[in-house]
Amino acid sequence: DRDLEERVLNLHTFAQSEPSPERWLLAQKAAFDVDSISDFSETPWYKELIDELLFSYEVHHDKLYRMYKTCEQNGIEEYEIMLADDVRVLEKAIEKLHELSENGTWKDVFEELSHIELKKAPSMGKKAAEQYGDLFEIIEKIKKERQSIKPKIEKDFTKIAGKYPEAPLDDIKAVKSDIEELIDLTLDFSEEYAKRKKDKHILTFDDITHSAFNVLSKIDEDGRIVKSDVAKSYSEYFEEVYIDEYQDTNELQDTILRLVSGKEPNMFMVGDVKQSIYGFRQAQPDIFMGKYKKFGKGEQDGKPIVLNKNSRSRESVINSVNDVFEKIMTEKTGGIEYTNNEKLYFGAEYYCKTDSDTSTELYIVQNVKDDDDSPNNENNESRTVAKIIKNLIDSKYQVYDKATEKMRDVTYRDIVILMKSPSGKNNAAKMYQRSMQKLGIPSFFPEKGGFFACRGFSYPV
Repeated sequence: DRDLEERVLNLHTFAQSEPSPERWLLAQKAAFDVDSISDFSETPWYKELIDELLFSYEVHHDKLYRMYKTCEQNGIEEYEIMLADDVRVLEKAIEKLHELSENGTWKDVFEELSHIELKKAPSMGKKAAEQYGDLFEIIEKIKKERQSIKPKIEKDFTKIAGKYPEAPLDDIKAVKSDIEELIDLTLDFSEEYAKRKKDKHILTFDDITHSAFNVLSKIDEDGRIVKSDVAKSYSEYFEEVYIDEYQDTNELQDTILRLVSGKEPNMFMVGDVKQSIYGFRQAQPDIFMGKYKKFGKGEQDGKPIVLNKNSRSRESVINSVNDVFEKIMTEKTGGIEYTNNEKLYFGAEYYCKTDSDTSTELYIVQNVKDDDDSPNNENNESRTVAKIIKNLIDSKYQVYDKATEKMRDVTYRDIVILMKSPSGKNNAAKMYQRSMQKLGIPSFFPEKGGFFACRGFSYPV
């Protein structure tokens, strides 16, 4: 069964990011034993579902608040009063969820929040249409959007929390035997896989990492991971431990780093949660965020130093990055609120001033599928990019030259096109190259292998 194979492999792979994969898998198995539990709040998933509800209510709250501000700014009094009440209802629900997250039961959640109701909209007929004139179109749009939000609030609650208070526990009980079987299969697979690797004298990167952990650690009488004699000697040897890209650390790697660090805090960890891109390799950015928050609150020995001055990019790039992340990065979506303390500040004072417009441009290109599916086909995206490059060259766009420390005309070698998969099934790189050639633009891309096929890798491998 292909699906079962994939699930076993995924679970095995994820478990490898833990100091003890077997102990971690057995702990997950035990979490589904809820026969002695009377309320869902006693499970590890209680706060997760609370967070899901919070996210849902915050989304609806923000939509209602934007509609309220629109009515306030345009003097639509009837709807302004109604929407102000809607916003208060959602704010109370959000406040209650925060309270119940720390001190509440799942039964409390149902009693307090399963039936959030918004008042009926005031009648806005012909008289209102005459009174508000052109603004009546805005009123109709707000009315329609609000009508769609009302059932969504109840639907979201049912989807996340279930139709009755015991629903989440019943769901856990329903899948318990399947989960236990999946974990047992994964444990059997891991054991057999380890035997096969040993027989063939093979070590994976995970094996090497766990070998290091096993040498550096031991389990004390209370079942806690503590330093072995080897780890103690290393922690005495290293005066300071520096870690870069800390946002991409997993639990196993972090444990190893703590095992070789000293009794006093001597770890210097540098990271940026916005740059965490290795979740598919079991990176856990919440480790970084946990320390960042605890250091800031004084709950753990350490001090956060915010390195928010960017000395690489033009000011226009910094402004664009901030503009995007201020809108999309929240505690829920990225583990942190993008406040003034988190945003980037321009520090590349060495850039010379230029008359060129360096503001970031965003092109929205619609790719219409042509009838011609031949290998020589192009699309609107590749043609648009080619035209942009030609315009940059023809207009003598100014770039900073680090060698001369002066601004100069852009050249073709200054321009790079970043692609997700240049040599994928759509052969995007070749498509782009054809568009470039038509405009007389020289271009190059590696047709095979990518990063791991370069000389430095291909020879030793």
